[in-house]
Amino acid sequence: MKQNTILNMSVLLVLAAAANAQQPNEEKTCSNETLRGSYGGEISGTRLAPSVFPGGPGLQGQLEQAVGFILWVFDGKGGFTQSISGKGSIAGPGPDLQVSGTYSVNADCTATVTSIIAGVPVAEIRMLIVNRGKEFRTFVVSPQPTMIVGHATKIN
Repeated sequence: MKQNTILNMSVLLVLAAAANAQQPNEEKTCSNETLRGSYGGEISGTRLAPSVFPGGPGLQGQLEQAVGFILWVFDGKGGFTQSISGKGSIAGPGPDLQVSGTYSVNADCTATVTSIIAGVPVAEIRMLIVNRGKEFRTFVVSPQPTMIVGHATKIN
């Protein structure tokens, strides 16, 4: 009788564990609304050096280290603006750039961002949203050979 009781309890525990594993994940998923408001952050990496002289040709083929600060403003509906202030190891400090674009957030809190800067190829950025939308990490996918990563934190 003792063996049957232990066996029955073991079966019940296994069934309870299986039922629990099949329960849908009740944690909140991400959407475009997860990103709403202003985020401040930094970027760093390598890029093709832009023109040193306004209106002049770019320094084609020359990679430079670059750093900068970004203010992102998301509308919660798939649109954003950015203000980028940066410096390159060859080009030096540049003018602040005003950028706009679109974003699409997946339920798993990854996102794809399309950034449009006048005079340069459209950039594709991948994003991971963390800390329930209070922060995110980014890296530039294209254009090649850009290798820029970033991090931003919600400021309001």
